[in-house]
Amino acid sequence: MYVALFFDIVAALKIFVRRVEFENLGGGISNLQNLPLAALVVVILVLAILGREKLSSGTILLMLLTSIVFIFSSSYIPPTGPFGVKTTLVTYFCLVLQLSAVAVVAVSKSPNLGKIAAASFFIIVVLTLASFTFTFTEQSELNIGDGADAAVVLGTSVWGPHRPSPVLRGRLNEALKLYRSGIVKKIAVTGGLTSIGVSQAEVEAWYLRHNGVPESNIIVENKSRNTIEQAVFVKKVLVDSLGMKRIVIVTDSWHLPRALLMCRWQNVRAEGAPSDDRLSTIHEILYRFRESGALQLYILFGA
Repeated sequence: MYVALFFDIVAALKIFVRRVEFENLGGGISNLQNLPLAALVVVILVLAILGREKLSSGTILLMLLTSIVFIFSSSYIPPTGPFGVKTTLVTYFCLVLQLSAVAVVAVSKSPNLGKIAAASFFIIVVLTLASFTFTFTEQSELNIGDGADAAVVLGTSVWGPHRPSPVLRGRLNEALKLYRSGIVKKIAVTGGLTSIGVSQAEVEAWYLRHNGVPESNIIVENKSRNTIEQAVFVKKVLVDSLGMKRIVIVTDSWHLPRALLMCRWQNVRAEGAPSDDRLSTIHEILYRFRESGALQLYILFGA
């Protein structure tokens, strides 16, 4: 047990001091990204200490294995492990399993695997529902005074060199509305290479030019693979290099809260403009549940 607690203590310290080596996430306690996971590990430590007299050999082994995972995740979480397994998902379930185990041990007179499994399920449901609710918190009205420097269209799937998907077309149409109304001066398009041999950003730029936006008012970022990298582009290129002060993030309503959270954790002042694309109720619910999982992985592990 003490070895497991030692690993947890080391992981918690590494999280607080410098958890990640990702280019997009700075180190140290000054970065809010480091706090949620560190706080949960501290909770686990406290609960484990409170219930140490009731820890069975199986629970100790469970804590030892999961705490070893925390040691690695406190330094670096590669996006994909052996056989294509998402290592962030493995770490997430280890976190929930360890938290459930020590919580059950701390409060139960007769802890067992059944109670630990039930507690794990309960924690996952609560986190998912909380994240699902968070996807409805996007800003519905812009508050940028005299206007913004640029609208940033977050890339998604394309169906051909000149065929943005309906979801992406909805984002582009919203950016066009902002541009034509004079709210933004430029439009930045993002998204890396696709399976059809062109980048998402190239398709987006073609669509904007086709709809009357001059080349000089389009900024192209064609290497990003996910929303995190797109938020980094906003910070490093638009804000730091080009000196832009006000940014409007354009994406779907269910995706917007996570995108804005990423920008805030990059110290970027950004407003949100939800896409004009409208999904069926079933599809929107499915997208929001998927987004709730992505939100949890980002908040906890920066993935």
